[in-house]
Parts: sequence; structure tokens; C-alpha cells
Amino acid sequence: MGEAPPQNVEIRQAGPADAPAIAQVHLHSHRETYVALVGEKDYWPAEVAERLREWQGLLAGEGVVFVASERGRIVGFAHALGARITTLYILGSHHRRGIGRALMKQLCRSLAGRGIATASLAVLTVNAQAIAFYEALGAREAGTITIEEGPLRYEDRVFEIDTTALI
Repeated sequence: MGEAPPQNVEIRQAGPADAPAIAQVHLHSHRETYVALVGEKDYWPAEVAERLREWQGLLAGEGVVFVASERGRIVGFAHALGARITTLYILGSHHRRGIGRALMKQLCRSLAGRGIATASLAVLTVNAQAIAFYEALGAREAGTITIEEGPLRYEDRVFEIDTTALI
């Protein structure tokens, strides 16, 4: 798994100045993914200001965030807090180009460097594409959890991944 990021794509650690771009990618890619999976009626989007505040806080916190940028424009990102991978989002126009794998590789390298051998992540049960992606990286299912967000209730599959397997 020693491949480089896709041509013209840079993977780097995010900084506070990246918060607005990460928030926009998060909103856009989240909508692209989840409306198709749960339908417009059950999709409950965050507001731009809410996502911006969220990412300003996360970038100032103890977690680690990496971004993928193409020609200076952020097209994807990944975040982990402790041993939990909380997010990996890539714009739909940039799917299947190796960007997710490159972000996961960098994130796992960082976690392994912090002494974290196994990381966990959760994926919406109906997100077959994401599940196949994580399984292809070597993630193993570790159970399910029920999430309640406002009026929504849904099931996530929990996975564990060996952080050194991708280095």
C-alpha cells in the first residue's frame, strides 16, 4: 500500500485557515452521499454556520485532520479523535481516484505514530459503497450502534482497522 496520492492531489495536515473549505466540502459531500441513501424527506442537513463552528473547534482541538487538495482546492478530508476515525468525506466528483485511500493512509500513519494500533469508525448500515471501501482497506466489523439525531434514528456498523496495516 505504498502508492502515492493521485496526481495533482496533495494530502496535508489541516490548519485553522482550512475550516471554511472543510465545512463546505463536508456540507456538499454529506448531502451527495446521504440524500441518495436515505431520501430527501429523511435527510437532516446542518447549516453552513454550524459546520463552520464545528470545524473551527475541531481544528483547534486534540484530534488530527488531513485534507486532500487539488490545485489548492480542498476536495476531501479525514478526522480522528483519539482512536476514533470520525469522518472521511470526498466530493462525489473525486470519488474512485484513490483520494480516500490516501487520506486513510495518512490518518492511520498519524494514529500509529501516536501509539494507536487499532482505530474504530462507524458507517451507516445502508452505505454499501463506504462499507466495501473500508473492508477493502482491511477494516473488520465490530458490531452495530443506534444513533439518534433530532427526529432521525438510524443504525451504524462499527469497524476496527489496524493503523499499521496501511503504512
